[in-house]
Amino acid sequence: MEGPLAEQLLERAAGAALDLAADCCKVVRIGETEVVAARYGWSGEVGYQLLAPAGSGEAVAGEIEAAGSESVPMFMGEKALEVLRIEAGIPRFGAEIDETVLPAEARLGRAVARSKGCYVGQEVVARMEAAGRVSHLLVGLALGEGPIPEPGSEITVDGKRVGEVTSSCRSALAGSIALGFVRVAHSATGTELCAGDRPVRVAALPFAGPGASAA
Repeated sequence: MEGPLAEQLLERAAGAALDLAADCCKVVRIGETEVVAARYGWSGEVGYQLLAPAGSGEAVAGEIEAAGSESVPMFMGEKALEVLRIEAGIPRFGAEIDETVLPAEARLGRAVARSKGCYVGQEVVARMEAAGRVSHLLVGLALGEGPIPEPGSEITVDGKRVGEVTSSCRSALAGSIALGFVRVAHSATGTELCAGDRPVRVAALPFAGPGASAA
């Protein structure tokens, strides 16, 4: 569930307050079904991922729809959600995130628990934090009009590779846009680069939605 009324609607369907901080989850009952509600969205709006037992999705969706008196929820396609995700500058597994990417490089430092015991990758994260820097950083890329570069396209400066495009789309609000990783030296907003064979500019994230710059 995504949108400014997502929390209100989900609480109405569950009959209880959620009281969930970002990136946290809890079990709630929607109708006759126990559902894990995780507060994490892909659109930049308030969002919840709902995990229900196999075969119960239709019943849970029906309860949520019935709870929407003044605001009827609508199903969203994957392509529309992907555009919203890129507009919001949110990294996802399989695109911006894999086993080679450090949380800080993907601007996900908040996802690292610094008070718990050992975990896979802890030493690498600790060394990076001790050094106080990363080599690459996730950035937004504004492309203006024209064709969009495919994921995997090289990002260059004066013909030298400095990064790679990871996601791209055409946005009704922001034009042709992309996400990618570039060397930190080239990550400042306004930096002129090339993606594939076309000029691009490093843009502030998010491109659109809550928190976007009015510029």
